[in-house]
Amino acid sequence: MVQYLPVGEISLYFALNFIFLFYSSYRVFSYGKLIYKENAEFGFSEGWWIIGRPKDDMDYEWHNWKNFLIEHAFWYIIHMILSQMVRLIKQRPSPFFYAAISFIFIFTRYGIIMTIAAFASAFLFYGLSRSASKVIFWAGSSIYLLALNLLKSDAFFDFLTRHTKLGESEIYEILIVFAWMLLKCISFGIDAIEHRKSRESHSDWEFSLEPFMGYVFYFPTLHLGPIMIYSRYRKSLRQEVSEVSTEKILIFLRDILLSIFWMVFLEGALHFFYVNNLQTNENVVSQLDSWALYGFGYLLGQFFHIKYVIAYGIGMAFARMDDIDPPRKPKCISRIHLYSDMWKHFDHGLYEFLFRYIYCELCAKTSSVGKKLLASLLTFVFIYLWHGFYFYIFIWSLMNFLCLTVESFARQISKTPTYRRFIQEHFNQTWEYRWNGALGTLLLVPAVISNFFFLASYDVGIIFVQRTFYSGFLHYLCVFGGVICIFFTSEFIKRHEKAYREQKSRNSSITREIISQ
Repeated sequence: MVQYLPVGEISLYFALNFIFLFYSSYRVFSYGKLIYKENAEFGFSEGWWIIGRPKDDMDYEWHNWKNFLIEHAFWYIIHMILSQMVRLIKQRPSPFFYAAISFIFIFTRYGIIMTIAAFASAFLFYGLSRSASKVIFWAGSSIYLLALNLLKSDAFFDFLTRHTKLGESEIYEILIVFAWMLLKCISFGIDAIEHRKSRESHSDWEFSLEPFMGYVFYFPTLHLGPIMIYSRYRKSLRQEVSEVSTEKILIFLRDILLSIFWMVFLEGALHFFYVNNLQTNENVVSQLDSWALYGFGYLLGQFFHIKYVIAYGIGMAFARMDDIDPPRKPKCISRIHLYSDMWKHFDHGLYEFLFRYIYCELCAKTSSVGKKLLASLLTFVFIYLWHGFYFYIFIWSLMNFLCLTVESFARQISKTPTYRRFIQEHFNQTWEYRWNGALGTLLLVPAVISNFFFLASYDVGIIFVQRTFYSGFLHYLCVFGGVICIFFTSEFIKRHEKAYREQKSRNSSITREIISQ
C-alpha cells in the first residue's frame, strides 16, 4: 500500500503546498522595485526588450557558466563529431582523443602555464596511483587539496592574474577544473590501488595512463561536471562501440534541448525574481515580511537547482553519446523531504564519490555507531575543504553533519523493540504516518535553513535562523505547518515513484520469463 493518508487529507496538503509556494513567490516578486531601488547601479542589466524589465545579473557563477557554454559550444560540437568518428573507425573508445581535445582547449583558453600545471597535476596523481599504499595516495591528495584552497585566496588569486595574464573569469574557470580533477584523480587512484591488490591482470590496461588521461580530461565534464566515478567510465572501456542510431541521436537532442529550455527559462525568471541581488543585500532581506522571506529561500533553492540541471545535463548528454553511463540528474528540491535524500539525489555523482571513497573507506555496514559517526564527520570535513576555507561553508557543513546525524539516530531508534511497541500501542498505521511526518518536519526545518548559509551568505542564514526560531511560538507553528505540507506531499510522491519502479521491475521480469519460455 502506498496510500497511508485519506485522499482528502493528502489533497489538502498538495493544495496548501501549491498555495504557499505560489503566494510566497509572488511576495518576492512584489519586492522587486525595492530591491532594484537599493541596487539599481550594480548587478542589473537592461534585460530582454520583449519583457521590458531589468534582469538580475548578480549571480557570478551562473554568469560564468552561461557564457562558458555559449562561447565554447564549438568545442562541445567538435568533441562529439570527432569522438564518434574516432570511435567508429577504431571500434572502441579513444581515451587518448578525449585528453587531446582538452589539452588543446586548456592551452588555447588558459595558456602554457596553466596547461603545464593541469597536466603536471594529473601525472603526479597517476604516479601516486602506482603506489600500493592508500595512505601515501591520500597524503598526496590532502596536500593538493590544501594547495588548491591557497590558490583560492585573494593573495594568490591576484598573483595568478598578474603572472598568467588571465582575467578573473579565466582564473575562476581553471580553479574549478582543478577541483573536478582532484575528485576524478582520487576516484581513479583508489580504484587502481585496489585493482592491483586484487591481481586481476586481464584488465590492467583499464588502469594505465591512456584511460586515466581520457577520464580526467574528458572535455564535456571538464569544467561544469558532473563528477562520474571511475567505475562508470571504466564500463565504457569494456564494451563495444554502439552505432550512432537515430534513437541515440534523438535522445541526445532531447537532453540538449531540455538544457537549453531551462537556460531560457532561468534567464526569463531573472527578470521577475531578483533573488541573486537580494542575497547580497542583508538590509533588504531583513525588511522582507515572512511570506517573502521564505519565498526568497524557496526560489534561491530552485534557481540553484535549475543551474545544475543545465550544467550537469549538458555533460550527461555528451557522456551518453560516448556510451558512458552518467549519474542521475539533480532531483527537484521541492520533492525532497529527508536530508539524507538531498545528498543522494541532488548531486548523485558527488554522493557516489563521497560514499565510495571516503565514507566506505572509513567504515563498513557492520561497523559500530561511533565508527560510522567518525566516518560521517570526516566526509563532511572533506566537503568543507573541497568547497573552500570559508566560514559560511563551515557552518553549512557543520549543520549538514548534525542534521544527518540526528536523522540517522532517529532512524535507528525507530527500529528498536521499545519504540515499535510504543507505536503499536498508541497509533494505527495512519496516525503513525502523521507522527513520523511531524518528527521529520522538526528536522527538515533546520536542515533547509542550513542551505541558506551555503546558497546566500552567513548573514542571510542568520536572518532565517532568527526569524524562524526567535519570532515566537505562533510564528514557528506557522512555519511548521507550511513545511509539514511539503513533507507529506514529497513523501507521497516518493512512495508512488517507488511503487512505480517496483511494478515496472516486476513487469520486466514477467516479460523475460515469457520470452525465455
